[in-house]
Amino acid sequence: MATGATEFIDNTTADVFIPEIWSSLAIVAREAQLVFAKLVDRKFEDGLTKGDKLNIPNISDLAARAKSINAAITYETVTETNTTITVDQHYYAAIAVESITKVQSDRDMLAAYAGKLGYALGLNVDDALASQVEADWSGQTVGTLAAENTYHDYLRAIQYLDDANAPADSRYFVISPASEVGLLKMDTYINNDYTNIHGTGRESALDKAYISSFLGVPVQVHKRRWY
Repeated sequence: MATGATEFIDNTTADVFIPEIWSSLAIVAREAQLVFAKLVDRKFEDGLTKGDKLNIPNISDLAARAKSINAAITYETVTETNTTITVDQHYYAAIAVESITKVQSDRDMLAAYAGKLGYALGLNVDDALASQVEADWSGQTVGTLAAENTYHDYLRAIQYLDDANAPADSRYFVISPASEVGLLKMDTYINNDYTNIHGTGRESALDKAYISSFLGVPVQVHKRRWY
């Protein structure tokens, strides 16, 4: 029988006999939904089998001319330019597992990190495309980034695209969670009376980011960090 408060075996004195258990599972960092790479036009990638620049010739619109009776026609002279895609981005993600660690570890470390390697590259592509959108439309922005926006902001954004003759079938709203909350507060978004101007929903979502259509434009919620 112990005669003093410190004369018994406790967790400190018996620490060498108490095992630490390592779970066969792991807590994996959550990954953001990547949206932009699947929304942009990537048809020109097939031509980039070699080289560092891809030159794409442009074809301009022609003008209609009034034709007078028995008068010669005038042919239009067109001097075209080209659009150049420059390949100047090179990124990688890599890990190395030492041979002794590979042998002694209780799991396949390379397999555990394989998905994270792909995600790192995909995340880089997504961020690069997101910044490119802002750069290409500089001076033609409306609303506030990563905030609730107004119905007028969405209408004005559509007008900018219409003014630029942007194809109507290749448009998307990519919004932040804060912007999604703003939409959910709009009667024009949640009220079924406005269904005809939004378009129909889809059965399958793009990386679970597709939430609905608004004003006929598909809406994707991008939960990546917003600057």
